[in-house]
Amino acid sequence: MKNTENINNRQILSTWKEISSYLDRNIRTCQRWEKEMGLPVFRMEDSIRASVFAYRDEIDEWLHNRTKNNEIGKKTFFERKGAVIGTFIGLAVSVVVLAYVLFFHIYKEKQTIRSYNPTHIALNNDVVYFCDASGESLWDFKFSPEQGFRSFYLPPRSNEIRKLVDFADIDGDSRNEVVFFRLSDDLENREIIVFDNDGSLLFRKAFVPNQRYADTTLDYHGWRIDYLKMVDILGDEIPEILAIWKNQSRFPSTFVVYDSFGNELFRYNHSGHLHRFDVFKNSEGKKFIFLAGTNNLLDGNAVLAVLNCDHLVSGTAPPYSVPEDLENLKGRLEKYIPLQPKKAVQEYYMRIHHNELSLLVTPGEKSKYLTPWITDISDDGMIFTIKVIANRSLFYTLDSSFQLISIIPSRSFQDDWNNYFNQKKISLSLESFIRNSEKDILFWTDSGWVPSSLVKKIQGSSN
Repeated sequence: MKNTENINNRQILSTWKEISSYLDRNIRTCQRWEKEMGLPVFRMEDSIRASVFAYRDEIDEWLHNRTKNNEIGKKTFFERKGAVIGTFIGLAVSVVVLAYVLFFHIYKEKQTIRSYNPTHIALNNDVVYFCDASGESLWDFKFSPEQGFRSFYLPPRSNEIRKLVDFADIDGDSRNEVVFFRLSDDLENREIIVFDNDGSLLFRKAFVPNQRYADTTLDYHGWRIDYLKMVDILGDEIPEILAIWKNQSRFPSTFVVYDSFGNELFRYNHSGHLHRFDVFKNSEGKKFIFLAGTNNLLDGNAVLAVLNCDHLVSGTAPPYSVPEDLENLKGRLEKYIPLQPKKAVQEYYMRIHHNELSLLVTPGEKSKYLTPWITDISDDGMIFTIKVIANRSLFYTLDSSFQLISIIPSRSFQDDWNNYFNQKKISLSLESFIRNSEKDILFWTDSGWVPSSLVKKIQGSSN
């Protein structure tokens, strides 16, 4: 009983933010101390999603031992919060004046650097400028983006699906760090670069696939990022780095989650284009990652993968072999399948099977590849958008159980479909196409592909 009372009376620091505040260091330093010097931090469970906590008395004892052994120096004068000028009293007037001038200059310069808070970038020829909210350039970085890809670095339009730079505070100092993908003509220099708020380099991260493909030409030099973002998916108040790596020449994609030090936490291999992801937190506080794209093993069907942030298990997305209805394409499609794939875990994996959509692509236009993304997510459901080509889009409204509520075609989609139907290029009217669309929404289960109406029953019986 006495031991229980002692434990209950111990003061607990329950987040990285509280731990870093107590130690008067930023979060990254505290995490480094845990890894390298044994800072006593505990986790509620053994997973990347686990919440952290620490006991103040253990922190005090650890800090006392480390400072006693000179492993951690006490904070310097300039690092102390609220440091004031008062240590120069009693010196000769000339020394006081000189010391004050030197101190003021250093202190002002240091405060100017520490107040840096980048929020956006500007491009000028081969130089990217990292700017604060007022538009002032804080630092610059020289690189040569590929021709045609410069717009990927600019603030995205409402329908833009590519994003190669993001800003977020990953060390708890209330100032943004920057994650930036260098899209270089030199394939070996394509990498994620993470800068501190003052422009100092934190780390670089290139991509090396952990899967072997049947197509031996599928080397890592052809990979680049289409979308990246910093967002806290683990609930520890520290944003992770989320990125979609894509191989342009053979079209597999890999979704990767890194921690704030660049360590890989999760990898989701996908046999097709992943275009966009969104992170959604429901009313119960649970977080999910929604990945939208297409799958080559499903004849380019639009797909949606939903990952539970409480249960991220690395691996490959379904299907894990060429479907029977595409048997005649087996030789060509096998190169998209990683050899001996480990199966990933996903809450849902949805495909929208519409062969008719390819009919809207006229001769001379680029291929029939679809561009899906999530327009909106809420507790009530979501809007899943498929752009066929140009402005021809379909907007699927699904409820929280992924039952189809409605399909709304864009005006361009509607006009082109009706025009092709009147010319007898399409045999199905738009009304019939929309009316029959619910059966074309299928979900992957251990039993194979099933319609959305069966998903809940199958999942309920397996729990």
